[in-house]
Amino acid sequence: MKVSQACKYLGVARHTLYKMIEDGMPAHRSIGGHYMFDQEEMDQYIGKAPALPERMAVGYCRVSTKMRKDDLEDKQMWLKSICKSKAGNIKSLKILDLG
Repeated sequence: MKVSQACKYLGVARHTLYKMIEDGMPAHRSIGGHYMFDQEEMDQYIGKAPALPERMAVGYCRVSTKMRKDDLEDKQMWLKSICKSKAGNIKSLKILDLG
């Protein structure tokens, strides 16, 4: 990205950006001698954390006996609807241990 874009991305003035370059922030020069910046390199230099992964809700439901197996299906459907409304992303794991 160009100097003006880097200033806007970092929220700093042009002279501050040049000071950051003097202090060691990675910058590349174009054939014409203009500074160019890589966003990942700038993020690493300023210690910015990478973007968080997509949010996911986790739910758990169980029944206590074999006779309640039908209740488990109802609970799972209810829980999926709640998780979807909270996070929008659902991964389902079903473990059936009736022993």
